[in-house]
Amino acid sequence: CVDWHQTLAKEGKVDDENLWALQELLKKGVTVFIISYAGPPRKQAIFKDIHTALGTGLCNKLLEKGGGVQVVHSRVGPDGKAALALKKGCNVMIDDNVQIIADALKKAMWAYPVNPKPAYRWPNKAVYAKFADAVVSYMEDLDNYETDSESAVSD
Repeated sequence: CVDWHQTLAKEGKVDDENLWALQELLKKGVTVFIISYAGPPRKQAIFKDIHTALGTGLCNKLLEKGGGVQVVHSRVGPDGKAALALKKGCNVMIDDNVQIIADALKKAMWAYPVNPKPAYRWPNKAVYAKFADAVVSYMEDLDNYETDSESAVSD
């Protein structure tokens, strides 16, 4: 699950590197949910902003892979981003919000903080400058996890 504001998009735009990273996730077969936190009045505007920035083709690919776009009205807790992600079957959170990353870690999710606000460092946890950097790390972690799982089965 990916945050929209200040993670995938900056000032409503997705740069080429982040766009490449999103496309790589989809090519690998990863189900991607863009989950944004906003008040109820902004919900439809966020859907429009995402559609405008990503285009119809990429939005359709999100849906084809079983993902999509969701807006939550709580950052954390039973109605927060991590809770929704888990309900959607997603165990990965890429976000810039310290509270959301902490909530995801508490729920045993794989969490990738992107330039967190306020600035914060977790023990033994990398912090990424950009969404694309977090995706590269996630792909490496996923490859290592799959290799470790295959080794455990074959032993």
